[in-house]
Amino acid sequence: MKKGLVIGLAVLMIFGLGTIVALAADPPTTVDITWGGGTVDTGGYPVDFGAGWITGTVTAPHATTTFQSNAGLIMGRFKANYAPGVGHAGACSYSTSMEANVENGIMEFYTDRLPGGYIGGTPAPGGENSYSFIGTGYYSAPDTWVPSAGWASMASASNTLSYPSPHTGGNDNINDNTYSSGTKALTYSHNFQANADDYTIIRQMTASDGDYVQATAVGGGTAVLDCGGSSASATQANLAYRSGYNFGWNQDFTATGAGKFAVEGSGNNEVVKYLGYTVTGFVTYSPHTADASGLHNDGTGAPGSAFLGMYGGWTGGGAWSITNYSMTAK
Repeated sequence: MKKGLVIGLAVLMIFGLGTIVALAADPPTTVDITWGGGTVDTGGYPVDFGAGWITGTVTAPHATTTFQSNAGLIMGRFKANYAPGVGHAGACSYSTSMEANVENGIMEFYTDRLPGGYIGGTPAPGGENSYSFIGTGYYSAPDTWVPSAGWASMASASNTLSYPSPHTGGNDNINDNTYSSGTKALTYSHNFQANADDYTIIRQMTASDGDYVQATAVGGGTAVLDCGGSSASATQANLAYRSGYNFGWNQDFTATGAGKFAVEGSGNNEVVKYLGYTVTGFVTYSPHTADASGLHNDGTGAPGSAFLGMYGGWTGGGAWSITNYSMTAK
């Protein structure tokens, strides 16, 4: 899946029929790129697109972001901002977002935290990752994409801080605060939407030590995935998470037609699926224990020794939904 502002800021874009555009600034602080025609879609069928492929990589001193939109018809906006010395203990801030639509194509957006700076008095290892993907089609093999007819939209955002010297407090997390105190920070109605013969949605957070949580939806018909707030740190990753229960935040999935939905977590010590959720339709789980806080699978401390999965499915003409699918891997 993933792998993928040089601040000094440089962005390379390939758009339409191979036109290459390079942007640079000194001292650089922001990138703001729009493509395609029309206005930003807020939940209806996207209209008045441009056509082609746009891709770019932005690298700040402590993080890098890659994005692409590749389809017969595309429109969207990508933004990045780097602000040095604006936070506690002189922390440098890097934030980025993508809101886009495609017809008969794919969109991808991911941020990697680079080594550098400090967590308290310890050098920050980097390695955290936030990954978002949606496309009209499916993978018939890990690297074989089969396209399909339909449209999809994505709204995803991430931010991270870097502390230039030892300090008290703070972290080197990648935080995806798509929603703030219950108020949506992005302009689109939902984080991921699809209406296609076949669609694939992937949302993943990965910690420095390899712990990860991933939500995956594949199917044909309509689908809406909202992601609440998520984060990845040196030693844990969580998806659609807030104070364990996420009440009042969007962290839901709904679909019609036919398809499958999964939330999976892998950790060194523990994976937790918190209670306070409601499922409408078929659901099953990998081996776990349960208590008042949620479903658990404990590890031994070895990489990947804890694993927990939740799986749902619906058949042709059916529907499926879950509220609060949050999960944490430690």
